[in-house]
Amino acid sequence: FKLGFAADTSNASSVHPFTGNISACRIYNKNLSTEEVRRNYNAVANNYGLVPWGQLIIHDAFGGSGTVSGRTPDTVNNGNNWVSIGAAMRVLSGYMTMNSSPAGSERSVVNPNATEFKIITQTQKLTSTTVKHGVVVHNTGAASTTTLLYLEANQLYRWEVAPSTGGTSTLLGTWGYPSTNVLDWEVEMDGTSMTYLIKDGATTMYSGTTTNLNSANSAGYYQNVQATNLTYCLDFKVYA
Repeated sequence: FKLGFAADTSNASSVHPFTGNISACRIYNKNLSTEEVRRNYNAVANNYGLVPWGQLIIHDAFGGSGTVSGRTPDTVNNGNNWVSIGAAMRVLSGYMTMNSSPAGSERSVVNPNATEFKIITQTQKLTSTTVKHGVVVHNTGAASTTTLLYLEANQLYRWEVAPSTGGTSTLLGTWGYPSTNVLDWEVEMDGTSMTYLIKDGATTMYSGTTTNLNSANSAGYYQNVQATNLTYCLDFKVYA
């Protein structure tokens, strides 16, 4: 009974035997989807000392108050604190927002210790004024590449910058933006691939996949400087 084989790159007839141990084997009468494979893996991962894919590793509900930079996520943390890659933000009893004295584009991130992860968060814009805000992912290597996925007026943009190249902005979609509603964001990073879903309640505003310059190893929230307390990040979770 043969489970499979790996053909040699120079000799397709050559077979390399698997020398490890297979603890369990299942045969299906259909091709499994990626989600089905993930679900099956997660069901038994802990039995073998493995980390389930999709495990909640960071959750900050933004309790308390103070500067975000150096803060430990208050609900679930993986040993990493928030850091600022622009002007620092602050926490005020249930949300993250602009600092009281903004000095530049504000981006705060936390490291999930992974390059494949999913961000689930909520944002709210409290004014009809146009304010750029959204999710930021960052790579501390690769010339410190930063990628912003942000809303501006009724449009969604991706903006990327590396210190040596300057920024590049790409329009991803247009929607009649509800200015003060709470929005739900799901952003999944898989290497350089970014898959996003932004919803207003049950209504999908934006969804799609785009390719970034580099993979990311940190995730967070972004608002362009305009004034204090124009947008909130109400909850922030990272799964990996």
